[in-house]
Amino acid sequence: MLLVFSVLFTYFLVPFQKSSNKTDHPKSQLFRVAFKESFFHLILHKKAVVACILLVVTLYGTWLGYAAGEDHINAHSGYPPISTKVDAYLTMGIVFLYSIFLFLLLVYVKTFRGLKNDQGR
Repeated sequence: MLLVFSVLFTYFLVPFQKSSNKTDHPKSQLFRVAFKESFFHLILHKKAVVACILLVVTLYGTWLGYAAGEDHINAHSGYPPISTKVDAYLTMGIVFLYSIFLFLLLVYVKTFRGLKNDQGR
């Protein structure tokens, strides 16, 4: 599941080549400025909305899965009621942090490639 989420999230965050205007970073441009430009370039295109929807649906599905498991166990086990909210919050937090890490990694790679291509000219 993590591989499928990662591939879909990456696909939706990276703009198409033909619609993506190549951002030329001058040689004297700082990494911080180039990183900021790449950051906004990856956020401000149409497919990024689908990536956000994918993240929300994944988090909501995780919550529903834990809630359904909790309801099933409480209804059929005969033991005292249990709560899986902590597990659900932990899993959703990890997925959210992984998504932020993946996004920042994509921004870093895009920035690094842009700066590296400018040095070769």
